[in-house]
Amino acid sequence: MKNAPLEIGRVLKPQALKGELKLKSDARDIDIFRDLPYVYVKRGKELIRYEVEKSRTYKGFAYLKLAGIESFEEADALRGAHILADREYVSPVSEGEYYIADVIGLKVFTEAGEDLGEIYDVMQTGSADIYCVKGAKNFMFPAVEIVINEIDIDGGTMTVEKERLKEVMIYD
Repeated sequence: MKNAPLEIGRVLKPQALKGELKLKSDARDIDIFRDLPYVYVKRGKELIRYEVEKSRTYKGFAYLKLAGIESFEEADALRGAHILADREYVSPVSEGEYYIADVIGLKVFTEAGEDLGEIYDVMQTGSADIYCVKGAKNFMFPAVEIVINEIDIDGGTMTVEKERLKEVMIYD
């Protein structure tokens, strides 16, 4: 969804006894955590907004103290939860790059207009993201320029070159 908050990290564990959280950052720039007035915490399908009382970063981790989380036990209950932020606080992407949240849900078509399905997941690897498509046949393919002709986020579509796709696709 184009305006949905973006995932920026995950709660690893409570930090100390007063409700502070230690986070693994998924953000492009970890310093984003220093200036957030609020975040969303997602557990399952539930998304709850929390005001950020304090924040800091140290040795590649982010630490947040959220309003209403006052004890070790309350913080521990958030272990594994995803942390999201509104787009206005997240570093913008460069030309030709896309947020994963915007790619999920795109309909995939060949250049001839054949409907191949919808992207339901993106796996991040070291070299290229892998797009997972659910359709008549479920498959995966690397997010590389030789396969992808066009991505239209506003239109909700991705166009791929069928012959190149056949060379790199993996069936689910």
